[in-house]
Amino acid sequence: VDDPTAFDLDPDIGSFVDLDTSQGDPVVALQVRTDVLAAYLRDARWDLWATGVSADPVDKRQTNASVGAVGPQAVLPWGRDHVFVGKRNVIRTNGYDDVSLSSPPAVLPPAVSPSIQRTLRDVVEDSRREYMSIASWRAKDQVWVTYTQDGSTSNDRILVYDATRGVWSKYDIPVDTLGELEDGNDVPGIYGIVKGFL
Repeated sequence: VDDPTAFDLDPDIGSFVDLDTSQGDPVVALQVRTDVLAAYLRDARWDLWATGVSADPVDKRQTNASVGAVGPQAVLPWGRDHVFVGKRNVIRTNGYDDVSLSSPPAVLPPAVSPSIQRTLRDVVEDSRREYMSIASWRAKDQVWVTYTQDGSTSNDRILVYDATRGVWSKYDIPVDTLGELEDGNDVPGIYGIVKGFL
């Protein structure tokens, strides 16, 4: 994301933008937030936006130089913000301010909300962080995160953040990836894929 340059591969296809990060880590996820495209690296984040100038079609701003997302399924739009899984935290960001959800202050009783920082730091299988998946269940104001516990070979646990109460819950449910879908009555629900089955 250092020096964006435009180039045409094919006049029928149009212009493309080459983003050279030169930071060692590749871009692992892209997600739209309001009028910007947020680029997530493992150790940094950038906002990109169209300038409307053909000579320099994209401008950028580094939003964080040390914290990024663990993988392509670890970033979730949440209203006008994003919620993403970093190596040691689950973070809500608007591109300017980051709020750690890993040790949230409880909104309703109980007065003390359990932290998931130890789980993210010590329990998640390090070699499988990139396979962590995050999804929202809007109707319940929840964020769901799947992960692989240390020593396992697939995602086998789920963390659920209840934004209304400001608390985390943990479940032993083997789910590879998560997503929110609406049924035939337009009622949203959380769905998971387990070993290729919905």
